[in-house]
Amino acid sequence: MGRSKAEGGLGFREFDNFNNALLAKQCWRVMTMPQSIVAVVLKEKYFRKVDLFKAPLGQRPSLIWRSLWGSLDLLREGLVWRVGNGHDIRIWGDKWIPRLSSFSIQSPVKGMDAAARVKDLIEEGGGIWKEDLVKSIFNEEDACLICSLPTSRTSLPDKQIWAFTNNGILSVKSAYHLDMCRKRNIKGEMSRREKEGWKVLWRMRVPGVVKMFMWKALLDCLPTRVNLVKRKIAAKSNYPLCGKEEESVSHVLWSCVSANDVWAGRDSPVQKWSSSGEDLFEVWDRMVRRLSMKEMEVVVSVMKQLWLRRNKFVFENQFVNPRIVSKQGLASLEYFQKANEEQAERLQGEM
Repeated sequence: MGRSKAEGGLGFREFDNFNNALLAKQCWRVMTMPQSIVAVVLKEKYFRKVDLFKAPLGQRPSLIWRSLWGSLDLLREGLVWRVGNGHDIRIWGDKWIPRLSSFSIQSPVKGMDAAARVKDLIEEGGGIWKEDLVKSIFNEEDACLICSLPTSRTSLPDKQIWAFTNNGILSVKSAYHLDMCRKRNIKGEMSRREKEGWKVLWRMRVPGVVKMFMWKALLDCLPTRVNLVKRKIAAKSNYPLCGKEEESVSHVLWSCVSANDVWAGRDSPVQKWSSSGEDLFEVWDRMVRRLSMKEMEVVVSVMKQLWLRRNKFVFENQFVNPRIVSKQGLASLEYFQKANEEQAERLQGEM
């Protein structure tokens, strides 16, 4: 639910990531305000002789320190160096270049020691880069980025700032989005076609309950017997209507012979489509590419009725005729859209 609607979520904040961002903000305060009482107490107890980012978890740490320590990776990820006199920044290894992908030098070590500092690239008087040296050591892109950086004319010390805000100060919002980005990179980025499929769903002129039903169906969150068996709630996974195949979302709404009878109706936009047992999202992707928005609205309305028919059979032992399923889906869609049009006309007349 923490993903955007375009990525198959509902746009809510993920509590774990939001909590991590709040903790990273507190670590930022410890780092930037070392004279504060909190920073002094924590340093004295947990990292007296080392830097904050080298601090160990320690033996029997307090809940506060354990929580803060767990968010240090997020804080470290978003920090970059602002060049001052260049004494504290390693040329290779530290993040100080205005390159969003990595903020680091891409050129291999050449002509200087691997532990060389940025100060070695600045004229002794300060404020001016040794352009000839920079161009001889780094590739064209790196050299251009380095020479574009302002330096301190008064030999101010280097400073770590937050890379993802304009003022260089960490905000909870920017830390949250960075943490979500890291999470997406681990799980894998959603394809453009998948995003388009979700956009189509949320743009439909159908009741909200139908949209939520399809959202659950596409994420395989409906209480089918396959899912209930996985959760050890049900003992059998076969679909009651056909008694042969497993009751998966795709089988109930698309590939079962009982669903085929509905989709074969004359008002069906997918009348002559293959009903092979593919994943429901694959079917959805095919529909998005081949059907109009009006046809998609018919499809989701009928799918909702297919699920209601399944429930009626499971809980009331009543079978609904395929033609009635199709008619109910079309009727509910027509009623909803007509009611919305009448309301829009009434509001427009009042204005």
